Amino acid sequence: MKKTPLDQNLSRRAFLQAAAIVTGTGLVSLSGCAPAAQLRYPENPFSLGVASGDPQADSVVLWTRLSLNPLGPTGAGLPDTPIDVTWELAHDEGFRSVVQQGRAPATPERGYAVHAEVYGLEPQRTYYYRFHSSNATSPVGRTKTLPRPQDDVGALTLAFVSCSDYQTGYFNAYRAMAQDDLVQRSIISYSFILPTKT
Repeated sequence: MKKTPLDQNLSRRAFLQAAAIVTGTGLVSLSGCAPAAQLRYPENPFSLGVASGDPQADSVVLWTRLSLNPLGPTGAGLPDTPIDVTWELAHDEGFRSVVQQGRAPATPERGYAVHAEVYGLEPQRTYYYRFHSSNATSPVGRTKTLPRPQDDVGALTLAFVSCSDYQTGYFNAYRAMAQDDLVQRSIISYSFILPTKT
C-alpha cells in the first residue's frame, strides 16, 4: 500500500494534538487553576515521582502526578479544581542553567497527572527536570534527547524490562537502571503490573 503525504508526515504525537484541538479536550485554562498562593500541601504531593518519555532529537515529554495518598482514592485531599503546576528543564542537576520552564494544569479529570511536551531541545543531550506546585517541589528527574538521524552514534546501550509481578519481586532493578550512566535508553514493555491472587 502506497503511503500518502499525510501518512508520511503525521506522527502519533501530532495526531493526538490535533485530536485534542478539534475535540476541545486539550483546552484547559490555567486561569481556572487553584492559585499557588492559596493552596498549601500538608505533605509533598509528588510522592509518585517523575518520569520522562517519547524522546525525539529536539523534544521530550515530562510527567508527574499529584497525590497526597498514593494508595488511597485518586485525588484524596486535593481540590476538585485544576491545580497550577510549573516545570523546569535545565542543563545541570542544580538548576543553575535553566533552559526552559512552563506551566501545566493537574486536573481531576486526568487523575491529577501532569503531562508537559517540551520542544526546541538539543539532540543527544542530557537534561534535568523538576515540577513545582505551591509549597512543594518534585524529585529531580534526568532525561536525554535522541540523536538526529544523520548523527554518528557509535554504540547504544539499552535496558529492557517486561511484566512485573509486584507481590513476589524486588524492584531494585528499576533504580539500578535509572542510576546507571551507561544505560542510554530504557524500554519498558508491559501494560500492567500483575495483581495479587486472592
